[in-house]
Amino acid sequence: MRGGRGRPRAAEKVVESLHTCPIPEVAKLGRTLRQWRAEILAYFDTGGVSNGGTFSELRGGLTGAVG
Repeated sequence: MRGGRGRPRAAEKVVESLHTCPIPEVAKLGRTLRQWRAEILAYFDTGGVSNGGTFSELRGGLTGAVG
């Protein structure tokens, strides 16, 4: 099943429900996911496309290394 904009309802449900888990580590993960909600759900809205660079681009940009 799909939620808004073609994203799976499961993704929305996970983001919205984990913060209430009685297991502290899972609840903390849930709070983090809620903070990143827009970015996480945007992954599904864009078909997994991101405007972020790759690790090798970042590494080359910081160190001047090539490839």
